[in-house]
Amino acid sequence: MLLASAALHAGIANGMGLGNIDVQSYLGSPLEAQIQLLSPGDLGVADIRVNLAQMEVYQRFDARYEDSHGSIQFDVVTTAQGHKAVLVRTSKRIVEPFLDIVVELSWPSGTTYRRYNLLLDPPGYASRWRNPQAQFSPVVAQAVIRPAPVEPKPVVAKPDTSKSVVPDIALDGSYVVQAGDSLWKVAGKFRAATGLSIQQTMDVLYQHNPQAFVRGDRSLLKLGATLSVPAQGLVQAPASPRLDQLA
Repeated sequence: MLLASAALHAGIANGMGLGNIDVQSYLGSPLEAQIQLLSPGDLGVADIRVNLAQMEVYQRFDARYEDSHGSIQFDVVTTAQGHKAVLVRTSKRIVEPFLDIVVELSWPSGTTYRRYNLLLDPPGYASRWRNPQAQFSPVVAQAVIRPAPVEPKPVVAKPDTSKSVVPDIALDGSYVVQAGDSLWKVAGKFRAATGLSIQQTMDVLYQHNPQAFVRGDRSLLKLGATLSVPAQGLVQAPASPRLDQLA
């Protein structure tokens, strides 16, 4: 409703001064405003004089005196809170939105001046900003939430456990001894490859890979050793001992 410019001061300083102005009227109506008195001390209302400044003071402040300024009245009062203030009023309506005045404050020991630049708001201006819903209806946007598309889960084929596990045989027919392997376990893995029994496969693997055993001991298979695995059809079972050899 009010915009007061920064004040300019001149005169004799003695602690008291003119504070901010609060305009309580609107454009097109008589002026009603209130100026705070700064540090009035123990001075009474009768000791304080407030008037419109003279023409030469207006010139010192580079302000323009208007004929309408002559109708402005100043009254020093004590507010309900016990503070000293100046009531600023006019009997005529103010039709110009800008009002530039220079006010004179005097008391027994000094005089000071202050310039005020006032901007008078049109009627209803402040109420529109204090109650914005009277002018604007809020629009609430409703968000449309769509479910995220569900991607089909990939079908993972289950391994066929009915088939036998194929041992890790290289293309050249070799096998690297793994941790936990024994000659009997390895023979069980390659029994199908040799077409022999487990015992016969053990004999064949031992005969073809003597370097894979520690000190030639069939029970001490070297970890990491490479075993040569003969293909089926190339393996001949060791000859069974004759009865006369067992006698």
